[in-house]
Amino acid sequence: MAGLTLVASAASAVGAEKPPVIKCPDVLEVREEVSGQTDGWESLKDEGKGQHVLDNIFIYENHPREMASLVPDSQKEKGEKLSSKWKLVDNGKTDYWVGCSYRSTKMMLVKKLSPTLKECIVQHDVIGKGSVLSVAGIECR
Repeated sequence: MAGLTLVASAASAVGAEKPPVIKCPDVLEVREEVSGQTDGWESLKDEGKGQHVLDNIFIYENHPREMASLVPDSQKEKGEKLSSKWKLVDNGKTDYWVGCSYRSTKMMLVKKLSPTLKECIVQHDVIGKGSVLSVAGIECR
């Protein structure tokens, strides 16, 4: 299964460089276990739950552990696509991060974005009016 790819593009003063690519894996393997007492209960892994598949992508102001997920600056829906855009303002104090979240787990993958990037656009596949089906792609430039 191919992973979702984030293409980050920025032009240098000398000329265009090859943009760095960040890949959100389609599936995240997570090891779960029960901690503490469960008086009279036996723990059992539900094999029918399936895999932890990519669910959404978030843009954060500073490290995601600070829980400062940003709301998109704009959104446009066209047909079966929803496009969300974040403007990355360089104020000299803020670092921007991308976070890949996965279904049925609290675990995420996060990565700091280059300070040269000015915006990120996430594309979602939708069904019906605004009902998100899946992440279709992300591009930062």
